[in-house]
Parts: sequence; C-alpha cells; structure tokens
Amino acid sequence: MKKTEVLKLVTVTKTLWPNWKASESADELALVVDTWHAIIDDVPADLALAAIHALSASGREFAPPVGVVRQKALALVDDTPDVDLAWGEVRRSAQYRGYAAGPPDWSHPAIAAAVDAIGWRDLCLSSNSEATRAHFFKVYGTAALRSNAERDLPPAARAVAELHVGRRMPELGVSQRVEE
Repeated sequence: MKKTEVLKLVTVTKTLWPNWKASESADELALVVDTWHAIIDDVPADLALAAIHALSASGREFAPPVGVVRQKALALVDDTPDVDLAWGEVRRSAQYRGYAAGPPDWSHPAIAAAVDAIGWRDLCLSSNSEATRAHFFKVYGTAALRSNAERDLPPAARAVAELHVGRRMPELGVSQRVEE
C-alpha cells in the first residue's frame, strides 16, 4: 500500500470519528501515516477501507488503533475453516482414501498441522471416533490460532520473527506488497 493510500485511510478515520486527534501538525500527521504504513502496508487499500467502514458501522465510539483495523481487514478475508468443516474434511478423507493412500493436500495449513500432530494413521484407524473428534477439535484450535497469528504479523514484525525462528512464516495471502 502506498503512503498516499494510508493518508486517505487516516483521513477517513478522522472523518468517521471526529473526536480522534490524529494530528495537530504536519509532523504529527507524517508520523501517524508512517506508523500506519508500517502496520498495514501489505493489506490492500480497499480492504483496509472496508475494515474501517465495518468498524464504524459497528457503532464504535472511538477511533480504532491501526492494529484493530489490520485485524478487522484480515478477518474480512479469513479463509480458515471452522472446526466442524475441518473435521468433516478430515473424516471424509479418512473414509474415502484410507490410511494406505496417505493424507491428501488439505484445504488449509491448520488442517494439515492438526492431522500431522495427531497422525494420519491414528485418525484413519481409531475405533473411538468421539475421542478422536474431541482430540482433533483441541489440536485444530491451537493450529488455527498459530497459523493465523503468524500470518497476521505486520511485514516488519514478520521479518524480525523469521530471523529468530529460522524459517519463513506464512504470508498474508490477500495481496502482493506494493513498494512506494
């Protein structure tokens, strides 16, 4: 996202929440724009604007911090299946493919992580489907949170985290970053 687009987002936010004191001077406005840009520069401008409008329509009394705008934008395009859909995908694959065929390519990384944690063999051959389902629900919840937490990091924070964990983290997936 370009800084001019971020300036528009800040201006819209100021318009929707007139009590927000985004800037008293040109220097303060530049700092606000730079800060917002660092947090949401990988979110498409139209998606960030939709998030601001959604937050305004929800009746928020005060202007949202940029992190709330980022989280709302990501929530608008979140493709993480709920746990029931994920469990259905796993059960269908276990029933129709079976253990010998191996696990398929899953529709979401969180499903793959949960299946890996439990084990494809155990999922396919379990004789206690209620316990297996309960275990999957618990493991999948953790996997989905971890996947989204890594994906949701702003670009600068993701780069620092990757230096420390020694691997690439999931990308946002909704756009390609546009450098100004």
